[in-house]
Amino acid sequence: MPSGRMIKLVVYEVLQVACLSVPMFVVMERFASLMLHVRGDLTAYWLVVAASMAYVTSVSLLVWVPLRYLVLKQRTVITDITQWRPTTLAHVILCTLPCFSILIAGSKVKHNF
Repeated sequence: MPSGRMIKLVVYEVLQVACLSVPMFVVMERFASLMLHVRGDLTAYWLVVAASMAYVTSVSLLVWVPLRYLVLKQRTVITDITQWRPTTLAHVILCTLPCFSILIAGSKVKHNF
């Protein structure tokens, strides 16, 4: 039987992964619907949706999971560092910056057509 601490940790980790992936899915779906409206091609829509799913999955499996494993298992690595949070840095770099670039690309596509 898992303890309450373990259940709380699992819930927090699931929420963190959701916070990483949901903004990217929302922005990419908006961009995909804009591409569908501009081009009228359903293939472009599903290509953008598939690319967003592939991006979130690869970032989660290749960066987020190993980073969280290192942080949780080897707390001695970051005990000296008090101002730097590696998971927050990974979230900002891997989610926020691509979201901004997709928003800018979407506004450029909307402006040109």
